[in-house]
Amino acid sequence: MLQSGQVLSRFGQARVLVPMHSHREALLIVSLRGNATIGTGDQDWELPPRSMLWVAGHTPHRVHTTADHHSLILSFPPELVARATGWVDASGFVRDLVERVGKAPDSERRDRLTAVLLDELAEPVPVNARLQRVTELVTQHPATSAAELAREVGLSERTFRRWFRADVGTSFTRWHQQHIVERAIQQLHRGDSVKCVAADLGYTSASAFIAMFKRLTNASPQRYLSSR
Repeated sequence: MLQSGQVLSRFGQARVLVPMHSHREALLIVSLRGNATIGTGDQDWELPPRSMLWVAGHTPHRVHTTADHHSLILSFPPELVARATGWVDASGFVRDLVERVGKAPDSERRDRLTAVLLDELAEPVPVNARLQRVTELVTQHPATSAAELAREVGLSERTFRRWFRADVGTSFTRWHQQHIVERAIQQLHRGDSVKCVAADLGYTSASAFIAMFKRLTNASPQRYLSSR
């Protein structure tokens, strides 16, 4: 049986495609580089770099990664953390703990660090009203600019960007583009053309949209869809 906090995998070596399967252990998947998709039947979770996904024990899921994907995967007996499959909105402290667990030189140190990590993961994540409002606005109107969002939450654009990086752990531009890519993938799967998707998401040219999409997924929209 897998031990609490056992490191199942540290780095990806090549493009991976794992069909639907399940196992008793819960997994904490930390995306370090490249992109991965974890499909649970009801939902596909797109994992950009720096994102963290919790996969509850006994959850059927499939895995599809890009060739350059690197990740850290920790396994846990499911009874230790009663948490549903979903994103882990991690603080810098939790991210640091995950990295330390992955690099622990011996099992005793790993177990001590894992105990603290489990305690943090079991805590309910406080709702950040400002971030929740920003997420709602971007979900409804993907083309909303940072300046517009800053005004909506009562900040200057400069303060907004500084707050966003401190709270979310990445730049607003990167986070915003990831949301746009996720929305684009849904529309492309639906059969919308690249040109229509680009215009709908606020891009004045399809080439600018394709360049952004390729930068985040390492593939053009057409190649990304064909690989799926």
